[in-house]
Amino acid sequence: MTIEDQLREIVREAITPLIDEIREIKAKVEREDETLSIEQAAKFLNIGRNKMLEFTHMPDFYPAKRLGNRVIISKNQLIQWRDNINMRKKYASKLRQI
Repeated sequence: MTIEDQLREIVREAITPLIDEIREIKAKVEREDETLSIEQAAKFLNIGRNKMLEFTHMPDFYPAKRLGNRVIISKNQLIQWRDNINMRKKYASKLRQI
């Protein structure tokens, strides 16, 4: 076995569990609820695609999951995230009035 073959085998052994984990996460997300593309999520929130992309790059934007170079967004989590944002805005304005 050549060094190249040995390296290929080492890399294959290292990435196989990661690929399996990605497949499991994808299957779990798709089973749990509807997933949206960036365009679908932007339309759902009535915002532009670029703004939605900005959200997906925020570390605390939990509805988005990256699968390689693809982003999928959980509709249930997106609704929850939107409602949390709206609640914070509502209470922030009330606190300013005090």
